[in-house]
Amino acid sequence: MKVVKKLKTEAKPDGSAYATPFHKLYVSDERGRAEAVVDVQKDEIIHTLHFDSETGMPQYDPIARRVHVNLQDQNIFAVKKHASPRNVPILRNSRRNTC
Repeated sequence: MKVVKKLKTEAKPDGSAYATPFHKLYVSDERGRAEAVVDVQKDEIIHTLHFDSETGMPQYDPIARRVHVNLQDQNIFAVKKHASPRNVPILRNSRRNTC
């Protein structure tokens, strides 16, 4: 295996999810309170989503075509909706009830 490129994130990348139809990798950065969006065809970070919470465990839902990111400090998760592969990310925060 050979490293072909290193991409700098905010502070501490600790999880990722790949959205296959969009060729995007979402990398959570817990300490940096951010989510880096990587275009894997260009091997570059194309956008960084900043939050006022530690982020973690991104997951891609292929049916809904959305990426879910835990905002750990606030008991909230963010949903990134893809309208098309070219659109800028739109975020919607949702509160979940806890048991």
